[in-house]
Amino acid sequence: LSADLTRLMRVKSANVLIVSHQKAGLRQTLVQEGRIRFSRLGPIEAEDANQPERLPGIFASETQRIQQYLTGARILAREGPALEAILLAPPGTRERVAAGVDDTPQVRYRIIDIDETARAVGMGAWPRQSEAEAIFLHLLSRRAPKTQYAAAPLRHRFRLWQLRRAMVAVGAAVFAGCAAALALDLVSINALHGQIQLQQALAHKMSVDYEREARGFPKIPTSPENLRVIINGLKTLEQMQTRPDRILMVLSRVLDAAPAIELDQIRWDSAAGRSTPRHTPVNASSGPSAASSPLRYDTLELSARVTGVSNADYRGIAQVVNRFVDALRQQPGVEIFRQKLPFDLGSETTLSGDINMTSADAQAQTKDQSEASAPSAAINTAAPVFQLSFGLRTAP
Repeated sequence: LSADLTRLMRVKSANVLIVSHQKAGLRQTLVQEGRIRFSRLGPIEAEDANQPERLPGIFASETQRIQQYLTGARILAREGPALEAILLAPPGTRERVAAGVDDTPQVRYRIIDIDETARAVGMGAWPRQSEAEAIFLHLLSRRAPKTQYAAAPLRHRFRLWQLRRAMVAVGAAVFAGCAAALALDLVSINALHGQIQLQQALAHKMSVDYEREARGFPKIPTSPENLRVIINGLKTLEQMQTRPDRILMVLSRVLDAAPAIELDQIRWDSAAGRSTPRHTPVNASSGPSAASSPLRYDTLELSARVTGVSNADYRGIAQVVNRFVDALRQQPGVEIFRQKLPFDLGSETTLSGDINMTSADAQAQTKDQSEASAPSAAINTAAPVFQLSFGLRTAP
C-alpha cells in the first residue's frame, strides 16, 4: 500500500521513508525502487499523543533512529544519497511539523498534509478522526494484495458482496445486450415498413399505368382466358422433344393441291414414348417382319368439309375425298389409319334424298325411313364433313 501511495504521489526518489501518525502509534515504511523493504509500527506515549506540539519532535527523533538502524542493517548505503522522509502531517499541523524538523546530510524531510494526500489518492469526503488509516484502507479497497491473512469465515460476507456485484454486473450486461438487440430490431422493422410502403406505392403506380396502357390495346378476337390457354399450349410445345412441324408440312402441301377441302379441326398425337400407332394402318402388311420391327408414327386426326361440290352429288364428294386421301398416301412415310365419309356406302344400302333438304324435311324423311323395313343410307343433313386419321413414320 505504501508503494502505491508513493506512485500516486509521484515520488521519484529511490529510497523513501513514509511516516504516518495512526491511532496505534507511528507507522514507518521504507520503499526502495517501488518495493517495500521495511515497515515498523512504533508506539507513542499517551502523554505525548495528547500534546500535539510534541509531534514534530517525535517525527524527527523516530526518523533519525530508523535511519541509523537501516544504515547499520546495510539496507541503506552509508555513502549513498540522503533518505527522503515523507511525513503525513495530521490536518492543520503541516506548518508546525515543518518548523520542528531540519534536513540533515542523511535525511531530507518532506511534509505533506494528510488532506493533500487524500486528494492525491482520489478520496472525497473522509473521516478525519481516523487519520492515516482511512487512506490506507482506501488504497486497500482499490487494489487488494495477493496475500490474504483474513480467515475464510471473516471473508464470507465480502464474498457475498462480490457475488452480488457480479450478478448485478452480469444482469446489467445482459439487459444492455437485449436493449441493443431490441433497438436493432426496431430499426430493421422501421426500415422494412418503409420498404413495404414503397413497394405498395410502386405496385399501385404500375397497376394504374397498366390500366391506362391497356385501354389503348387493340381488341383481340378471343377472351383473355382463351389467349392464356393458347400461350400455355405454345409453351408446352416448345418444351416437348417432338413437334408437329413435319406432319403439318405434309398436310399443308396436300391441302394446297386440294382447294375443295376446308379443315374444321385437327388433333395431333406425338410418337414420343410410343412405339406403335394409335390405329393400325389400312395398308399395313401382316407378317413376321412387320411384327418384329414396330414402327413409330406422329398421328393427325382431322375433320374437314368438302366445298365446290353439290351436296346431292355423293359420287363427286366421294371422289374429292378419295383424291385427297390418295395424295396423302403418296407422301413419303404417310400411313392412312382411318377414313370416314359424310355418308355410308355399302352394297345393301340405298342412297336417296337431297343433302340440302331442310331440317324438318330431314326429320320427316328419317321418321318414314325408320318405319319402313328396307335398309337405307344415313344421310348427313349438314355440310358434307368427313373424318380422316393418318400418321407420319418417324425414326425408331
